[in-house]
Amino acid sequence: MALELEERGFDVRHFADAVTFLPALDQADDTDVIIIDWHLPKSSGAELLATIRRRGINVPVVVLTGRGIIPYENQAFQEGATDFVDKSKGVEILVRRLKRAANDIGPPRVSIHGKLNLYRRTSRAEWNGLNLDLTLGEYNTVELLVRNAGHYVCNRTIYDIMRTPCLAAGDGPEGYRVNVRSAIRRVRNKFRAVDPLFDAIDTYTAFGYRWRIEGN
Repeated sequence: MALELEERGFDVRHFADAVTFLPALDQADDTDVIIIDWHLPKSSGAELLATIRRRGINVPVVVLTGRGIIPYENQAFQEGATDFVDKSKGVEILVRRLKRAANDIGPPRVSIHGKLNLYRRTSRAEWNGLNLDLTLGEYNTVELLVRNAGHYVCNRTIYDIMRTPCLAAGDGPEGYRVNVRSAIRRVRNKFRAVDPLFDAIDTYTAFGYRWRIEGN
């Protein structure tokens, strides 16, 4: 299949199983579409797909199967598949579906904000060209602040994007503020590890945080 896709203009990297594939996700910023088989050695396509999405990888994913039954298809879409293709339809149909999935780009590959680069397809962030090694929750927090640059975002909104919406934590109904404060501290420390002068995140005590617009 890889050879057939290459003959039709695709640049293909293929992997024998999930174990060899997962490390490659760290270099998936330029990937247009991921194809996974529903049946894999030692795992399933559904499990791999769920792992991809949990890691914050937003690249379109097309699932292939030799058994195009409705429960499989429903499960694939529930786990975040972009498309679900029966192998029996042949490579020409697959090519059309892959092109459609690749052209349905979704978030841009790179969003640039001064020294900050956000790689939205892989939930990766760089400051001055250096990888910040953010967790998915930390990346989501930074992206939220950047999307609202110049405006304070309340602690509850930050907590909801870090965790499950409306989940309280800590002591009392406002205990989640402690979690947010700790998360922001970790984020700042990661920025300062690559730039000791980093100061782009402002604090509004007891309310929230904002990403400062350059010059303000």
